[in-house]
Order: sequence, then C-alpha cells, then structure tokens
Amino acid sequence: TLQELVACNEHKISKSGINHRLRKLEEITISLTKDEITEKGKNK
Repeated sequence: TLQELVACNEHKISKSGINHRLRKLEEITISLTKDEITEKGKNK
C-alpha cells in the first residue's frame, strides 16, 4: 500500500540521516583527538 511505501521511505531517510550524523561525529572526534595529540606534543 501507499502507507507502507511512505513508511519504508521514511525509515530509509532516517537511517541515512543517522549514518550521516554518526560520520560527522566521527570526523569531529578524530579532529579533536588530533588536536589533543598535537597539544600534548607541544607540552613535552
């Protein structure tokens, strides 16, 4: 039915949205970790 199709599409969209947010978080975490490592290197 049409409702099932809409529900399926919404699920796909929400899933890809979550994946996109997770990737963004990973990028931020990686850049923050790199900053911390360089800061530690400066302190030595």
